[in-house]
Amino acid sequence: MKRDIVSTNGKDYLTTKLMSQKWGIGQKEISNYCKENRIPGAFKDSRNNWLIPYNSIKPINLSFLKKMLVFSLSLKSDTANQLDENVLPLTQGQTIKEFYLYLNQLGYIADFDQETPDNRIPYIIEVTRKGFEILGSNQNEKTYKPLTYSEILQTIALIVSISQLIKSIILG
Repeated sequence: MKRDIVSTNGKDYLTTKLMSQKWGIGQKEISNYCKENRIPGAFKDSRNNWLIPYNSIKPINLSFLKKMLVFSLSLKSDTANQLDENVLPLTQGQTIKEFYLYLNQLGYIADFDQETPDNRIPYIIEVTRKGFEILGSNQNEKTYKPLTYSEILQTIALIVSISQLIKSIILG
């Protein structure tokens, strides 16, 4: 008989079957998230089944992740931009700090001072090489062709310039 909940080292793990029910997505999609290392702490058991920590957060859509990384970089380069907390994919009761800690666990942003107030975190984060690789990837292509670091920075600078131009037009 297959067990859907496994306890090991004092932690509970769920199979892809139970996680698919919990998150409302297919088991294959969850397995792909595990293969892509997008669920921290997930591992394969002796029967080659994925086990996922009970309290895992559902991975973020890659296109949204890219938007959040670019947005955070634009906040850092132009502090006049304002953070709208409603655009963050926070789960019920999750704080901004927990969201950015999740991105840190996945390796997309560097460690940051956890004493920083939640509303200031997006302004101080540092995107890691892995984060920049995500920004440079095209998820619609089978072949992975990342943008160079300078191409990404040029794109971000362009976004900030356009944002400032739009603000000046709107504000007169």
